[in-house]
Amino acid sequence: MQRLVGASTIDEIIYDRLLPNEKIFMVDGPATIALVVRKFPWVVVLALSLLLAIGLPGTGLKLTMFVVAILASGVLLKAAVQFHYTRYVVTGTRMIYLSGVINRSHQWIPWAKVTDMSYIQGWTERIQNIGRVRIESANEASPFKEMKDLSHPGTMMRVLVYMVSERQGKVKTP
Repeated sequence: MQRLVGASTIDEIIYDRLLPNEKIFMVDGPATIALVVRKFPWVVVLALSLLLAIGLPGTGLKLTMFVVAILASGVLLKAAVQFHYTRYVVTGTRMIYLSGVINRSHQWIPWAKVTDMSYIQGWTERIQNIGRVRIESANEASPFKEMKDLSHPGTMMRVLVYMVSERQGKVKTP
């Protein structure tokens, strides 16, 4: 049963959302390198604004650069917390997507609804050793579409293929 106050750690959040006797097969989340690469411009803004705040004469310019540094820090902190609280959970019953701290998103798709899957890894993702797995369902309006920046995309795809084949059965050859 979900508590009214809610769980605090990501592991507590995951276990709080499970059904009785639902077994977890795999948990993955976004890779840290993806956060660093995607937010690199903000890291540069933070570094430059701090350097300029220290090196510039005049209190007005220094204050402006400190405000820019604080804003860049806020953007980076928000992104880091969002990454930390994002998980893709494979269970025997369904695929679950959990995200958010204050505004939590909890989406899932049962194995019976999965119609197609694809594994995408562009050249920049290959360099970072991350990838995306796309899940299609009969419901085109389903919000659960793509798992981005996975730390272990190949393993995730193999586990998903196994889960779908177990649920939907194997094709009998003549």
